[in-house]
Amino acid sequence: MHFERLQRYVSVDGLKIRVVEAGDRDNPTILLIHGLGGSIESWMSNLIPLSKKLHVIALDLPGFGFSDKPMINYTPEYYSDFISTFVDLMNCQKVNLVGHSMGGLIVLETALSSPELVGRLILVDVAGIGDEAAEIIKKNMGEDWTLDKLKKFYEDFIVGEHRIVDEELLKYSLKLYHEDPHLRHAYQCCLKFLGIKRDEQRFSEIIHPTLIIWGSMDRLVPPEYGYRLHRVLKNSRLIIFKGVGHSPHVEVPERFNSAIIDFVLST
Repeated sequence: MHFERLQRYVSVDGLKIRVVEAGDRDNPTILLIHGLGGSIESWMSNLIPLSKKLHVIALDLPGFGFSDKPMINYTPEYYSDFISTFVDLMNCQKVNLVGHSMGGLIVLETALSSPELVGRLILVDVAGIGDEAAEIIKKNMGEDWTLDKLKKFYEDFIVGEHRIVDEELLKYSLKLYHEDPHLRHAYQCCLKFLGIKRDEQRFSEIIHPTLIIWGSMDRLVPPEYGYRLHRVLKNSRLIIFKGVGHSPHVEVPERFNSAIIDFVLST
């Protein structure tokens, strides 16, 4: 939408992956990993502001956006392996991973499987710890997606008191979902693994400095999960954005961007 001049495609394990890159490569690198059904467009309010102080990379995960969508079984382990390969390919010595919702689960899995590649973690309203989010999505969205149903879902579970629903972005997501059976396959695979209840204690092995960001009005993944992760991740800091829903980076981008810059650049 606004990234045409910055975007390019790279080959990762034979897959054509859409990437946007901005900022000085001498600055610390952050990799933005979107959530279920998301794409690079999820970070429209973040990528350029963050790039003023950081080297920023965002991508469409395999199965989503305009990246290739093989008919495979998508799992958190598949995505963590993919991110490790991608980071190697991009020649980043250490990368700071930023993951929203499903992307947060992928960040956690990557920190466990490839700790040497990761600098710091930023976890945003992580889905996939409990199984409630997947159940809410299945119950309210089902297979037959419509714009009205998607808007109501966002109003009921995603947005906070700022009531920001980007109808153009919803139309864009709906168009991709209806037009591409491969995307629908990836979506259903990911929804399935998000519905598996996990013992968050396994993440206690992660020692990377971690910033956990949560919206106080997140009804899809309530803030209690942020507190639980904070207790498990010993080297973590938790910020709760009051009045904000499931997507702080969309609702309060200035506060979100400042928090990430301060955290990544802190010593």
